[in-house]
Amino acid sequence: MKHFDHCQCDKCRQQRPMRPEAACGFLMQQIVSQGRLQERCRRFCLSLSPLPRLLAPPYSIRDVQVNGDITVLPSDCCAQEAAVTLPLSVLVCDQKGDSHRAQAQITVHVPLRQSHHEQISSYYAQAQVHLCPQCYCFDDPTQASVFLTICVQVFGVQLKALYAPSPCAPACPPPLPLYPQPRCQ
Repeated sequence: MKHFDHCQCDKCRQQRPMRPEAACGFLMQQIVSQGRLQERCRRFCLSLSPLPRLLAPPYSIRDVQVNGDITVLPSDCCAQEAAVTLPLSVLVCDQKGDSHRAQAQITVHVPLRQSHHEQISSYYAQAQVHLCPQCYCFDDPTQASVFLTICVQVFGVQLKALYAPSPCAPACPPPLPLYPQPRCQ
């Protein structure tokens, strides 16, 4: 027996009927943390994958692009920043004009803003890298100095269960890219 309609005592709380759960549901991604890093013409020292023997030094870099899966790891326990490793494809030319695509990677630290104090189940990142207009000549492919403009966006995502109001589960749409895409201007 309730004392009155809005009673919050332990006895009355236990007597309230439980809300029935929906017959089905699905998991939805919710962005709970995000960060952005944009730097113009920052110097990086690249360690390039081995170059073919037919290329003769001095070498020059003609183009740099992000190529592959971006790795994101939280840098500290509070998830205030993330270490983002960008795999790069680098177009290297030699003195004769022969070219080769080499692989390299850079790691940058992106500050994160959290909107809630909730657990992050995974991180997603998007990035753009552009070569700054200068001449990049080098002899040692393990220490190629280059100036890059980078733009990196990181999203911390949490999975939340949503229950469907009807017994029919919604059709799963294909995974979409994150929006908005990073822009370096």
